[in-house]
Amino acid sequence: MQRLAALSATPILQFELHQFEDLFAQKLDKYMTWRKYIDEEREAQLELLDSIREANQAFLVARSNHPLLQQREKALSNLETAVKRYREASFNLHDGARFYVSLESELQKLKDGCLDFAMARHLDALEQLGLSHGETPTDLAQAPEQASNAAMQQPNLVWDPTMPLKYTTPK
Repeated sequence: MQRLAALSATPILQFELHQFEDLFAQKLDKYMTWRKYIDEEREAQLELLDSIREANQAFLVARSNHPLLQQREKALSNLETAVKRYREASFNLHDGARFYVSLESELQKLKDGCLDFAMARHLDALEQLGLSHGETPTDLAQAPEQASNAAMQQPNLVWDPTMPLKYTTPK
């Protein structure tokens, strides 16, 4: 510092903080009115906040005891239950439809198997009697003779599913 003072044409003055205390106090007094205003506003805001909290608490108590709110809650609960039941019924409906479709196909297979079995037994019976498909014995006495003739001829019997089964009894 002394080196700087030697280079400069003017002397260096030393300043102490206490020399400016009056100036600082005077300048800070300008802001005291603003500080007082801010403190008053803070108090007013806190009072408003307290009154809002009290009003909200009263509103919550009144709302929880209000019959309209209870009806609304019950209606929402009923609606939720109805939606669950609808989804469950819809799922069960689709599941039942799948079951009956598979049951129908299985029953159709069983029916076809039964028809095949019945036709095979019918053809076996005709073969045992020695008759060709569509023939009926006119007399029981002729059946053994026809059976021996049919055994020699070996007819070509093929089942046709469009043709109905004929069950005939001898006369």
